[in-house]
Amino acid sequence: MPRLLFFYLSKRIAIAALVIAAGLCFPVVMTALFHQLPPAAIRGGLLMPALLGTLPTVLYIALPMAVGVAVALEFSRMSADGMIAVLYSLRLSAWAITLPSASSPLSRSAPVIGSPRFSHQPMSARCTT
Repeated sequence: MPRLLFFYLSKRIAIAALVIAAGLCFPVVMTALFHQLPPAAIRGGLLMPALLGTLPTVLYIALPMAVGVAVALEFSRMSADGMIAVLYSLRLSAWAITLPSASSPLSRSAPVIGSPRFSHQPMSARCTT
């Protein structure tokens, strides 16, 4: 696959995944925080620390879903525009066309469920020295 086309498709998938992840995460986190935090804590300025504390956990769950939706949306757009037929006429295989979706920066950074790096155990429980 030509390098410019690879980076173009990877960029479109990564941007779409970030927008979808923000659209999934922000309303859910804000609704949960407004429901759980007392009004005095919100007025006292604890909203941003609480938001920054819960956002990584929600992104851990939402980012793989957002990458999948972004890939589906991008390939449906490519199909509607006739871009896939053009790529086939360039003698690119189906695997070469789907390569940017598999090597997108976000798909590589999406955490693997059960990975020790993203475990919810305290650090002292994981270290056995």
